Amino acid sequence: FGGTPGLVFDLRNGVFISKVLRAGVSWGIGKLHYSLDAFDSRRDYQLDNSEDRTRGVTAAVTYRVAPKTSAHGSLGLNRNELSSTNSGGGFFPTLPKEREDDIYTLTLGVDHQFDPDLSGAVTYQHQQRDSNVATGDFTENRITGTVNMTF
Repeated sequence: FGGTPGLVFDLRNGVFISKVLRAGVSWGIGKLHYSLDAFDSRRDYQLDNSEDRTRGVTAAVTYRVAPKTSAHGSLGLNRNELSSTNSGGGFFPTLPKEREDDIYTLTLGVDHQFDPDLSGAVTYQHQQRDSNVATGDFTENRITGTVNMTF
């Protein structure tokens, strides 16, 4: 997380106290399975009295199309924040003094079990980051195909 697009939020060194709250619920009705997950993660840095925080919520649904085929989708929102007192020291001395990113994610996919030892999936994901830093915005569209075989 920093001035470089694509830099992972968790790459910041220092002595910190980490606080994490996670909650989730899931339920199923017939061929449908629903889930809702939320989290709030905060790191309080001890040396420069700064803080970074990540919060998010994801809602997902899975529909069993046939005994061996499922379709799934999810919507997610994550917010990453860097406190205004952050000096940006360590490996990234040019970090802005304040940053807030919203990351929106949409995922759609289909899974199929071909036989007991062979399965496959196709997944589409759209991800968008809106940042208060001029060069921090991005949009990504990804299609992933996987095949799993057990020997």
